[in-house]
Amino acid sequence: MYVPKADIVYRPSGDIESLSMIDAMPAKAARALRALSLDPTITDVEMRLKEVFIFDNRDPGKGDIYLVTVVTDSLAPEPLTLEIKTFEDIHDNETLQVGPAGLTMYRNPQGKIPRFLDYRIMVMESDQERYAGLVRF
Repeated sequence: MYVPKADIVYRPSGDIESLSMIDAMPAKAARALRALSLDPTITDVEMRLKEVFIFDNRDPGKGDIYLVTVVTDSLAPEPLTLEIKTFEDIHDNETLQVGPAGLTMYRNPQGKIPRFLDYRIMVMESDQERYAGLVRF
């Protein structure tokens, strides 16, 4: 039985975070980070994907497209938040209908601002038939 293993991801921001936690940040880097930090009056963070344009669906005619988003922050009890959206019958040179406000990928817990926010977006075409799941008795 195949058991997937987690990828090892190098996070330069992780090095900066660990240096700041032990007060070992070089003075020049600390000044730059303070200049780029959020205004302390900001209490909410929301990340939205506003538009996805499909140049080539890699299928003759219409194709089924999966939009996969993965977000991680320093606040969530789970390490990753994974969302998968399916778009059926998409032609080449077509925009995915994510809605007028976009697709919300992340919203912070009320009143808590994350120390870091990392995201990945994957757009893929599927050649498989659509199945909602499999039940075995």
